Amino acid sequence: MPLLNKGENAWEYVLAILEGRKKCEQKQYAKAMKQASERWAAYKEPRHNLLAQLARFELSPAQVERIANPDKRAECGISGTDNEIIANPYLLSEMDQGDGVSDLIALETVDRGMRPEGAAARFIDKEDVCAQDDPRRIRGVAVAVLQGAAQNGDTLLPFAETVNRITKRFPERRACRPDQDLVLGPSQVLSGVSRLSG
Repeated sequence: MPLLNKGENAWEYVLAILEGRKKCEQKQYAKAMKQASERWAAYKEPRHNLLAQLARFELSPAQVERIANPDKRAECGISGTDNEIIANPYLLSEMDQGDGVSDLIALETVDRGMRPEGAAARFIDKEDVCAQDDPRRIRGVAVAVLQGAAQNGDTLLPFAETVNRITKRFPERRACRPDQDLVLGPSQVLSGVSRLSG
């Protein structure tokens, strides 16, 4: 018997159990859900929001644990606070240096959670879907492009080539199309991102 019905929002179902609004009816999960509910009650608001955000991504339990725990997160090179990660989940793929056990958080993993397609898109409010040219997304893709270039031996990448690679990073239907004037403008989308040349 499945944990929830087809078409039901998995996070909302689990959240209802964690908050005591619904009882876990499947005996094989009841004990674990009770323990999770007790832990959930001990967490405060930023951690609740962070875990709700992480539920959107296809992460392993080990990845979630090291992101949700501030000490483990710092050990993996992710210096963002709960609130900073909630505001910009792309920081996970930008900063994650791993722990040698679980996989790095990939840009594609974050992007699929921020721009879900198909059935997954039903479970996110439209206003929470990241725009194609959202500055957080552009920066996240730029960091991935520059990291890839560095791994291939490039020490500098011309700005025009960086924008070209950003645009080609995803398939056409998911393309990230940065506006060069906005990227270079006062918003400083790429502030702090190195290895760019003029």
